[in-house]
Amino acid sequence: MSTVVQDGRTEVGCWQVVTLDLTGTAAVEATFTGPDGREAVAETVEVDGRRLVRFAPDAEGDWSWEATDGAGSPTGSGGLRCTSPGAGEHGPLRVRGTRFVHADGTPHHPMGTTALFWHHRDGQERAATLRSLAGSPFNAVRMSVLAEDARDWPDETGLDAVETAVRELAGLGVRAELVLSGPHPAVRPGAPGWEQHLRRAVARFAASSHVSWCLALDADRLGLPGEVWDESLRLLAEADAGRRLRTVHAAPGFDFGHRLITHSTVRDDGRWEAHDLVRAFAKPALLDVGAEGDAPVPGGGLTAEELVSQTWWALCRGGYGWHTEEFVERSWSRHGGTLTGAALPRLAFLRGVLEGAPDGLARNPVERHTFTLERPGHYYLQYHGLHRYSRHRVELPEDADFTVEVIDTQQLTIDRLPGTYRGGSWLELPRRPFLALRMVRC
Repeated sequence: MSTVVQDGRTEVGCWQVVTLDLTGTAAVEATFTGPDGREAVAETVEVDGRRLVRFAPDAEGDWSWEATDGAGSPTGSGGLRCTSPGAGEHGPLRVRGTRFVHADGTPHHPMGTTALFWHHRDGQERAATLRSLAGSPFNAVRMSVLAEDARDWPDETGLDAVETAVRELAGLGVRAELVLSGPHPAVRPGAPGWEQHLRRAVARFAASSHVSWCLALDADRLGLPGEVWDESLRLLAEADAGRRLRTVHAAPGFDFGHRLITHSTVRDDGRWEAHDLVRAFAKPALLDVGAEGDAPVPGGGLTAEELVSQTWWALCRGGYGWHTEEFVERSWSRHGGTLTGAALPRLAFLRGVLEGAPDGLARNPVERHTFTLERPGHYYLQYHGLHRYSRHRVELPEDADFTVEVIDTQQLTIDRLPGTYRGGSWLELPRRPFLALRMVRC
């Protein structure tokens, strides 16, 4: 028995993966105890004929671990030292109010895309997908743990393909949202073998700080009773020592208020209800905004202008837009490949606007006609969509001056209006659609 620490070190940086090799023992789990006495339990998983435990310490200092068998008897123990995080490492995502932050408090703005089975394609297509992602504005990919049209739970080879893909995405700084089930009755939550599959996937991938979980796509269409979702969420939370984000993809009528669901993931036919979801459940919402392309699929056939506009609406209503492409000759949402949509530079522009925003953003709870994302008293981001206002009134604090910038979300320009503004102010605008306003305290 040996303790294998990433890169062969006896020390490991905060949030980095530690692998215990417990091959040849009867261990079924290992309990890790941190410097503050807090405990976390990670289960074993079989990989390439070895029995492993994977874990990521989340606090600096000395950690101990003890492996036990199914009867709770010790089978081995050891220790490790957790050092400070590496440069640029902010840790896994957490939820703060209706927004996301990293473990160190750094704000995170998801800009995701769906490519469910890209990792099961041939080497050339896989490489094209990775190149596309490397040159894109996306920092997350929704992908399936199961193979396309699966009717059985994945074997070790299938999970190997997922693991390789997760590692490749991490190298690009892209998060992996792993969908754990499929639409066929044999691979839905609650089906025979579901618990074993869930625990095996969690034991494999949960230590990776850039992984999050989605129990199912279109959950409301699977016809499963509420107790199946209750038990599945309980199992997922119990097995996941890393406390990664947990969601379910469905229409707005799904019970996203469940205490073990960290954030809502809403199908495109419900995106207009985003502000109600964020407000009702007081948690973040990821919103499908449809697919750029020409394919006759639900939510598909959108122009780049419409997809980008929907993404801005989702943002200023308090959520985050989720992208994909669907053309008749190719399906990015299923197979990945090459991104060619005209929305990409506009989404990159939006990501830049978000990255320049302060933390603590939330949707204005009063605004009805023009939705506003704000940090009250400091920062306001407002989207006008198709409206071509010649004049527009804004309500700013009376005790400070604000600069006002007009953002053309399609032409990718930012122009500052002359002077400064405070209190109730009328703005003269250029009468173009797809404009946003950014108002920043001087």
